[in-house]
Amino acid sequence: MTNEEKILNILESMQGQMNRMESRMDSMESKMDSMESRLSNLETKMEQVQEDIEIIKEDAEITREATNTLLAWAERAQIEIKIPLYQKQDDAS
Repeated sequence: MTNEEKILNILESMQGQMNRMESRMDSMESKMDSMESRLSNLETKMEQVQEDIEIIKEDAEITREATNTLLAWAERAQIEIKIPLYQKQDDAS
């Protein structure tokens, strides 16, 4: 085997290795694209969850205010009608 043939064999071997590396890189890029797509979907869902949480917070505040209003009304009403409508936490002890 001549030096030229040896060099050719080495180059062919290197070309085969490069082809396998390229194939693996293509596979990795495909997986990365898939991961980026999934991450994008997660980000979209997370944004929706954050919006939903803000709505829930607003609704809780409205409910809290409405409850306090009803409790204040019940306290005033029980004085007028002389029938206990509810017992305060302080009075329960």
